[in-house]
Amino acid sequence: MRRFSPLLTLSLLVILLSALLAPARAQVDDPPPPNPDEQLAELLDAGARARREEAPVFLFFEPQINRIIYSKDGKTALIWLALADRETGEIIESEPGLVVAQQISGILANDPPTWDLTFQSDKDWVQTFSRIPAGLLTTEQSQTYLAPPGPQAAVQTIGGYKLPWAYGQSRRLSQSIGHVLLYANCPTCFYAFDFADGTNFPLLAARGGVVSRVSRSCPNNDHSCVNYLVLEDSSTSPTTYQLYLHLAYNSIPADLTVGTPVSQGQYIGNVDNTGASTGSHLHFHVHTNPYSYWGTAVDITFLDVDINGGRPRTCQEADLYPEYGSQCHEGGNWFTSGNSGANPPTGDLLLPARGEILNTPQLTLGGVAADNVGVSRVDVLARWDGQWHVIGQAGLASPNASSTSFLATLDLCAAGAPQGPLDVSVRIWDIEGNIAAGYPGLRGVLNNNTCAGSAPAGCQPTADQVALFSEPNYQGACQVFDAGTYYYYQLGNLANNDAASARVGANVRAVLYDVQLGGRPDALEWNDANLSDNRMGNANMVSSLIVEARTKRPDGATFYDVLGSDGSTTVTSADSLVLSWWRGSATHYSATLSGPVNLSINNTPVNSWSVGSLLPGDYTLAVTAVNSGGASYTASKGFTVGAASLPDSPPQTAALDYSFEAGPADWATSGLWRWTTDPADANAHYMAYYDPDIYRYYRLDEPTDTTPELEFLRGDLTSPPITIPDDGQTYYLRFQSYAETESPYPFWDQRLVQVRVEDVPGTRFTDTYQVWADPQKIWVDSPALDLSPYAGHTIRVRFHMDVVEYRYNDGQGWLVDNITINTTPPPDCGETDPDDTWQTAHPLPPSGQVSGLICPAGDVDVIRFEGTAGQRVSLNVDAWGLGAQFDPYLYLLDANGRLLVEQDDEIPGQLLDPLVNYTLPETGSYYVKLKAWNHPGEGDPGNVYHLQLLLDNAPPSVSLTYPGPDGSASADPFFATAQASDDAAIAYVAFYYHNPDWGNYDWQLIGMDSNGSDGYRVWVNPAALGPLDESAIYVEASDFAGNTRGDLRFITSLVSNMPPESALTALPPTQETTAIHLTWTASDVNNDLAAFDLERSLNGGAWLAYQTDLPATVRQAWAEAAFGQTVAFRLRARDYAGNVEAWDAGVSTTIAAACSPDAYEPNDAAATATPLPLQTTQAHNLCGPGNADWVSLTVTDPGYLLVRADSTGGGAAVRLSLYAAANPTVPLLTANSSGYGAGAALGRPIEPGNYLVKILPLTDGLAGNAATYNLYAFVGQALYLPVIAR
Repeated sequence: MRRFSPLLTLSLLVILLSALLAPARAQVDDPPPPNPDEQLAELLDAGARARREEAPVFLFFEPQINRIIYSKDGKTALIWLALADRETGEIIESEPGLVVAQQISGILANDPPTWDLTFQSDKDWVQTFSRIPAGLLTTEQSQTYLAPPGPQAAVQTIGGYKLPWAYGQSRRLSQSIGHVLLYANCPTCFYAFDFADGTNFPLLAARGGVVSRVSRSCPNNDHSCVNYLVLEDSSTSPTTYQLYLHLAYNSIPADLTVGTPVSQGQYIGNVDNTGASTGSHLHFHVHTNPYSYWGTAVDITFLDVDINGGRPRTCQEADLYPEYGSQCHEGGNWFTSGNSGANPPTGDLLLPARGEILNTPQLTLGGVAADNVGVSRVDVLARWDGQWHVIGQAGLASPNASSTSFLATLDLCAAGAPQGPLDVSVRIWDIEGNIAAGYPGLRGVLNNNTCAGSAPAGCQPTADQVALFSEPNYQGACQVFDAGTYYYYQLGNLANNDAASARVGANVRAVLYDVQLGGRPDALEWNDANLSDNRMGNANMVSSLIVEARTKRPDGATFYDVLGSDGSTTVTSADSLVLSWWRGSATHYSATLSGPVNLSINNTPVNSWSVGSLLPGDYTLAVTAVNSGGASYTASKGFTVGAASLPDSPPQTAALDYSFEAGPADWATSGLWRWTTDPADANAHYMAYYDPDIYRYYRLDEPTDTTPELEFLRGDLTSPPITIPDDGQTYYLRFQSYAETESPYPFWDQRLVQVRVEDVPGTRFTDTYQVWADPQKIWVDSPALDLSPYAGHTIRVRFHMDVVEYRYNDGQGWLVDNITINTTPPPDCGETDPDDTWQTAHPLPPSGQVSGLICPAGDVDVIRFEGTAGQRVSLNVDAWGLGAQFDPYLYLLDANGRLLVEQDDEIPGQLLDPLVNYTLPETGSYYVKLKAWNHPGEGDPGNVYHLQLLLDNAPPSVSLTYPGPDGSASADPFFATAQASDDAAIAYVAFYYHNPDWGNYDWQLIGMDSNGSDGYRVWVNPAALGPLDESAIYVEASDFAGNTRGDLRFITSLVSNMPPESALTALPPTQETTAIHLTWTASDVNNDLAAFDLERSLNGGAWLAYQTDLPATVRQAWAEAAFGQTVAFRLRARDYAGNVEAWDAGVSTTIAAACSPDAYEPNDAAATATPLPLQTTQAHNLCGPGNADWVSLTVTDPGYLLVRADSTGGGAAVRLSLYAAANPTVPLLTANSSGYGAGAALGRPIEPGNYLVKILPLTDGLAGNAATYNLYAFVGQALYLPVIAR
């Protein structure tokens, strides 16, 4: 029932009587329009007087208008009230009261409108409040003023608080329970307190906690925003949140960021008058709502308040409501603080050991804690990815005692801890809510467990629940939701716009919204590991959520307006249309269009439908929303299409080329399409769909007195008539385009190529091609679109842009250029086996490989494989490595075609082929979709790729070899080294460093090594990293399936400026070969050997450089001396730190004076060659400088000849040459030993006949009785083995 105030009723009676009794006048002057503020003030005064019995606040205080805010249409007003003391006139510093005014018509037709006022004490307050237009109240204000007045049930009485200002100072209590019982200005504030003293006084924390929320940027005295600080106190049960409200601009210290511990008595800011406030004051209350800064206050007590068991009350409150505290402080309600700060607790960890390697998921953590009052709680913390996480709570041996031990046994997989290094610590709370300083017992451990597919702890929903996750693949922060409705401030551990994946119970449906229960809903009845390709438009857009039973059927569809390309509701046959609708609970839709054109679609998950252009007439669009609960009623919408024609222009005959450099070239434009100049190049022009003045591709023109509202959602770029010759050739349409739209997926922004046949009556524009999945903000080519169906006809080509819905449309939209129609065919790809759909996907066996081709332009290949839940797969694409000049892009999709993960480059800008490692969430079929990065323009016969599937759950093995197990390392630069192996192959080994300041630093990547031929190592430079003493080195090996394993070493001692050490192995006193084999050992405490140097002395002469800069990995060398010489060698090592070893004492030997020819001499010439029977071994030596050995061979059967010389001692090494016996000067084939002590072999197909082999020493000086080799030859049949390669 509508109410009228007494003043309004009296006013109306006066008006009626005046109208009846007034004498007639020839002309009546129009009265001045009423001032709404004055009207509201009069009505407010009358309404307050009438409510003094039901709202006692108006007996004691005078309501004054603080401010009035009007709705956009001027028909609703919010009157914010301040309260003034009737005796002193002073404004009470508090939250303002609220009155809602709604405009109503006068009694008579010509009467001006007036207002109906609803006060917070009125019975219909909640109903009226719910009708306040959107935008007049913030969400937090809605929470503050919507709850019905009355005492709120306390969770429990929580003590330990101290008044939140400096010790010994006094502040005035302006209200406590009066928020609800007296002033009725904050129905959720029964246990809240307002303190003031006429100044912006500094604040101290009333109790310890951790910063949970903070806002500090609102200007002072600005009522449209508010500054506040919220401290989370996990020492209470349940966890509570202290709200300090109405703070001054930027007074909250900058270091008080989310997650920062705050102790009781610590400075936290100054009060002010920001937000809903009638004067500078502190509003303080404690609540249990983790989803917002605001929540219903719970009962608390102050240690330094001596009345009502620690509950401050004003004397007025105590007199009126003694049941809630009958005591007060006479003389102005002043309270003196005893807040002198607190002694925070202390503690330490005893378990786990520093550097402990955990090979099972179980973490056992224990220690001791102490406090001057009592220890109330110990949280277990772990840090990874640079963030601290609470992973559990330790049990206390003596709860609330001043000293206690604690112990926790936790599952790291359930806690969501990744494999790799973890920093662990504890957060110790005392009874006063204070937290131990820093990170007690902070230490590093190594988690060597792979928790494949494990969801974070507590995030496995039941059949009646839904879980949302902040990261794809059910990882990151998470929150489980029961059936119900959740706004953005109720999303728990997830922030607004933070959900990236979802698990949905078997009995419920998740309806996700990108705004508060509106916008773009998306209904899920399945698990979705990646929300980025959903109907909502992208991941990280969820702002609200409904969890409902799957048995609930959807309501009927709600339609978006059908608008023409001119932005009005007038639709013509010249316009192309995308019809659209929405309904929150629907997973699919069916739709029919009835009229001069009849169309239908069935079971589509998309809520938009391109129907092209329509013939003139009346149409009905009917849509049925569907989910597993059934179908909705069929909703319908009618609209009319008026007749219209496109601009006349003479037909043009293909081939054609439209570059748009001189203008639009007879192409017609509608909507936001226009011809434009490239801002970056004044000589470049193209056609564009966007408004350059607002840099958006959507525009709303507000209505005026003479024009209607115009909403530009769509537009067309239409060619002149084009004749496609019927000359036996195929014509193709191509173009270039550039997109800056909200998403590459086709749910909202529709980019369509359409064609209409002009010389056939009754035809209309229909879709030929849809552009999507192309890269954003780069020009790409289109595929070749076949126009052969239109041969012999005149057509028009159209580019239709439709944004469907008005949001998220910043950017340049769609640009089109260089449109051609010609007979240039696409390349012949040679592929006859289609593989671009789910139905035609090629199967990929486990640990198998397929090869494919991205050709022609626009080609997409789809490959299917089977997998098991929890299985680790690696999808490795090679294209650049094969010489292909295209950049492949890979999508991994589930059995229903929903995106799981996508990747362009393994390492962006470096390794351009994708490599995806993924743990499969379900058992079943999976699909790999491959395209070119610059799809759809790329496609060529040379675009070959290999796709390899690896199923590998076994991690590699790895160990740090330096620094070693003793924890010592060089104080100078050194190589950190590791050994690693894997069943398949190591992809790379990464080395990390951790600064000794564990509390303020995280792990830092030093470098990576993917070439294990010389072991795995990286250069460690302390000057670039930081201190080494008490630091740590972590090494992690990864295989190609993405499995990892690590090793951890703490550096406990440093060794500085020590040169490397090396030692040559002793040589025999004499030797029977001129080849000398030197070997040595070496070590370096710095682990940074750089090189070796060798010197030589002949016959006791001076030491001369022999070989320098031998690689640090080398441990041997060969030398040569002449017969009869005594030769000595000495060695030294150098490291990268600049340390150089002193020369060692050296080693020496004497070469024999001569050698004795072998039994086959003389055979130094072809004429005296020694016969070598096939398959017979002959032993020879190399005797004399440049001594040649010749042997002859007789081959009786054709085959493959192999001649082999095997070194059998003395460093023998040879040069082999094969000759035809008739021509011993031109070799048929040659082969050489690779070095001293190495054999040689030559082979070739051969015919019967006589042959010669010449054997020379590898160097002319190589000789001696001990320089021996075995010679062997045979003829066999050639066997060709296949080459196995990727």
